[in-house]
Amino acid sequence: MKKTSRIISRLLLVYNLILLIIVATAIGRIIQEEVQTSKYQAQYLSQISKQLSYKLVTGESPSVRYPGNGPYDEFGKAKQTFDKIDPEHRSQLCDLYEAKIHFH
Repeated sequence: MKKTSRIISRLLLVYNLILLIIVATAIGRIIQEEVQTSKYQAQYLSQISKQLSYKLVTGESPSVRYPGNGPYDEFGKAKQTFDKIDPEHRSQLCDLYEAKIHFH
């Protein structure tokens, strides 16, 4: 009886290992296909896009947060006060800015 239970446990172990290898291989192939083609991502985004909609109305949206004071001006460029820059670096920045204006 001990011998048959040992044989059965080894057969179960081999069966489980084979099953694990098959499942791991299948998952690996799916991941490889997704990395190469983005097929599943495209299907997912396609399903989401079917649910999207919009409505054009006049005025500002209450759900958009418009910036007030901050480190950027209305063009999205960083504001920098020249008072906080030491004179040596200030002249270098002015020269760079002038060169950029004349370059474009």
